[in-house]
Amino acid sequence: MDAPPPGPDAPLPDDIATLQGMVRQLLSELRTLRAENAELKTKLDVALKQRFGRRSERRTRVPKAAPGESRPRDPHGRSALPEHLERREVVHDLTDAEKSCPCCGRVRVCIGQQSAEQLDCEPARFFVRRTVKKSYACRHCDPDTVPSEERLRTAGPNTVGPIAKGLCGPGLLASVLSAKFADHVPLNRQLGIIARSGVTVSAATLCDWVRQAAGLLTPLCAWMHRHVLAAPVIWSDDTRVRYQVPGRKTTTRGHLWVAVGDASAPYATFHFTRDYTAVSGPGHVLKDYRGLVHADCLAQW
Repeated sequence: MDAPPPGPDAPLPDDIATLQGMVRQLLSELRTLRAENAELKTKLDVALKQRFGRRSERRTRVPKAAPGESRPRDPHGRSALPEHLERREVVHDLTDAEKSCPCCGRVRVCIGQQSAEQLDCEPARFFVRRTVKKSYACRHCDPDTVPSEERLRTAGPNTVGPIAKGLCGPGLLASVLSAKFADHVPLNRQLGIIARSGVTVSAATLCDWVRQAAGLLTPLCAWMHRHVLAAPVIWSDDTRVRYQVPGRKTTTRGHLWVAVGDASAPYATFHFTRDYTAVSGPGHVLKDYRGLVHADCLAQW
């Protein structure tokens, strides 16, 4: 192992061979440092181009293949369709008349086939869910002496569907909520989607479905929020939203406060407030929380 070079104030040796060895060692270290510096500069240039360069320059270009070499496949090419999807075959075949050879009149033999796959879908289909609840009564008991709740029995739940006396079934309600909150499809556009199937639903009815669905999902939201507050680390912030007050022609500004859990509680829960105070906002969202909170420097406390 080569000895480290002497310090700047240490005397240099008088032996020529020792001095030559020290020079060779320094030259070797200089070449290594220059190679490392060039590699770091290349990585820095690539990172800066990907971050600040033109959009066309951010994509890594595939080098051209040399003559006789196969070009690597573009990573942005078409991917294979998943195997779990249903396959519906459309077979094109010749008629009996077309199978006849025009030269000799004999029947031509199938020698192969070509196939191609495309991703397809069916538009949403609406159907009527008709729930029938059968009732039974005991004919041997005297209705004057036996209570009706013991003599009579009806099958099924007391409330049919997610909303009592509501028009929507569970699948339609889930579709409306997913389209609005996950896919950002406004309710007025969903009215047009439903109308294309020949069903007329008023805007007030659709809004009422969303309102009552919020009550149905309240226990789930509370369960998620409890798990988020049990996480050792959470992220929190607020965003301004506009909301409509009944009787007002203009909208009013409110706030949504979010609490995002870590990997142990991968949920995001929201709390709506009409004002911007610490008590109703982070004071409510982070009540009784003991852990680390990632947030900005808003002076709400």
